[in-house]
Amino acid sequence: MKFQRSDKKAVARRHFESMQNIPTIFLDRIQKLGILSLFFLISGIFFGIRWQNAGFFVWSVFLSVAVGIQALVVFRDAVKGRYEMVTGIVEEIKKGMPGQFQNLKVCQKDGSYTELLLSKKLSVEQGKRYRFYFREKNKTLLGIRQVDAMFDTGSFLGLEKIRDNQEIKDSMGR
Repeated sequence: MKFQRSDKKAVARRHFESMQNIPTIFLDRIQKLGILSLFFLISGIFFGIRWQNAGFFVWSVFLSVAVGIQALVVFRDAVKGRYEMVTGIVEEIKKGMPGQFQNLKVCQKDGSYTELLLSKKLSVEQGKRYRFYFREKNKTLLGIRQVDAMFDTGSFLGLEKIRDNQEIKDSMGR
C-alpha cells in the first residue's frame, strides 16, 4: 500500500500533536535516560579504546542499549497514555508511619479523597496542589499496602507541583 504525500503529512502531524501532549515529567525522564545512555556509550568507547579492553566496550554498549530501550518504553507509555493521574490538594501528611513511607491524603476536584502511600524522600507540602503519575497496571504482590510499597514495583512514576494558573490552562485543553 502506497501512501500519498497528504497522507504522510497527516500522519506526521498527528504524531507531532500527540508528542506535544506528553506531560513534562515524562519528557524529563526520557531526557535523563537519553543522557545516561549517551554517557554509557561515550565512556565505554573512550575507556575501551584507552585500556584496550573489548569487554568494557561491549558491556557499556549493552548498558547504553538497555537504558535507551527503557527511555523508548517511557516514551511509548507517555504517547499512548498508559498512565494514571491523581490530581488534587494534599490535605494531610502522615510521616510517623514505620518504615520509609508517608501516607498522603489528596482531595480531588470532585471532593473525593485518595490515600497514597509514597516514599518519605518525596518532598510534598501540605495544602499545595500536585499531580501524581502512576503506571496504568499496578501489580500488587500480596495485597497489603505497606508490604507492596516496600517492594516497589515501579508503579509510581513521579509527581509535579501545580501552580494555580497552570491548573486553569490544563483544564482548558492546553
